[in-house]
Amino acid sequence: MKIKCAYHLCNKEFEEKEGINKPLTFMRGVIYTTENRKYCSEQCAEHDQMAHEL
Repeated sequence: MKIKCAYHLCNKEFEEKEGINKPLTFMRGVIYTTENRKYCSEQCAEHDQMAHEL
């Protein structure tokens, strides 16, 4: 089954078993939150984390 990359600037679709599952840490209000997200590549995971850093 194909799914979309979790990084909002990437429009790639990939097979679920081929993706990379990485935790994303971000602020929700004043509380740090961590969610596991599926990305098509390590680069997309790093870019998404940098986009959410303060």
